[in-house]
Parts: sequence; C-alpha cells; structure tokens
Amino acid sequence: MAVYVIEVKDLLIDEGGLSRHAVKGLLDICKAVDVVAKLGFTSYNHPLRRVYFLGKDYVPLWDIIEPDDYNKRVDTSKSMLDHIKLLNQRLGGCDTYIQEMEKIVSGMAYVKVGDWVLAVHINQFADFLDQAMQAVRTLYSNLGKKIEEIEGLLEMAEGRYKLIERRKWGDLAQTKDHNLIVDTLKPLQVILQLIEANV
Repeated sequence: MAVYVIEVKDLLIDEGGLSRHAVKGLLDICKAVDVVAKLGFTSYNHPLRRVYFLGKDYVPLWDIIEPDDYNKRVDTSKSMLDHIKLLNQRLGGCDTYIQEMEKIVSGMAYVKVGDWVLAVHINQFADFLDQAMQAVRTLYSNLGKKIEEIEGLLEMAEGRYKLIERRKWGDLAQTKDHNLIVDTLKPLQVILQLIEANV
C-alpha cells in the first residue's frame, strides 16, 4: 500500500470583506499522511487549530472540538493578557481593559472529556476579545505611528470578531464559534508583537 504525504498550506486572510490595507496572510504549512488533517497554528507557543465540519458524505471524518482545543484558547488568552500588561507599562491607557480581562480570564475553567459546552464558554471568549480589541486599538493609538501591516491585521481581527455570536442557554455550539475565536486571537497576537517591535 502506498502512503501519500500531502503538504497543506493554511492561510489566514481577510476573507470576509475588502481590506483597505495591504495585509500579508498568516501562513502555516504542515505535512500530513491523513485524508483529513487537523490544521492550525501556534499563538504564544500554544497550538491552536480550526475545527472542520465536512459534508454529510464524510460523516466518519467529522471533526469535533476537543477539550485541549478549548484549554489552549484559555492558555492563549492568559498569555495575551500578559502581553497587553507588558505593553501597557510602556504605552499606557489600558488599565480598565486589563481589569476586565483579568475578571474574565479568572472565570475561565479548563475542561475535560465529557464536559458540556455551555454558552458561557463561548461568551467568555467573546467578552475577552471585546476587551482585548479595545486594548490593542489603544496601544496602537498610543504608539503614535501608522503601520500598514497593523492596520490590515486590525481590520482582519475586527472582521472576524464581528462575526462572533454570543450564545444563550440551549444554543448549539458550532464549529464556527470555535474557529472565529481562534481566527481573532491570532491576528491580535501578531499586532501586539508588531507594536512591541516598534516601541
């Protein structure tokens, strides 16, 4: 039996709208031996991946959100908060956002196999990202420089964030709920790194 190794390029770009700024896509490349590969990237050294829902013809290959997927988002949020705190010491203006993010992150619990996905799990990330977006905008504004790459990444992050829907009791958690959170965290991380490099 022959084994075919495929190379997959996973490109995170602004697919949802027209960007007024030139943006480099965030590219990850992986090699896989599987028909369906789990694709992702790292954020603050935490592996994050998208979850894919395939059509009804591929039921045996359906992907699910695993506890580790959720837990890595918690870890990434904590790392992002630490990064924002560090940049706030240099640029200022984010104390209120940091206090709110600390409250939200302190309420995030780690999950295990068998735990229910609740509305609060999705809503905590939506609330965290709302504060993180505001903090990133403030830090960028206080940097006092216009950087095209940051402008484009900020549009990308905002576009993804606007698509996140807060859930209520009884709503089904969907793959898009997970993916939009991941797709917002990554450009925010890159923006924070670019701000840090330009301070």
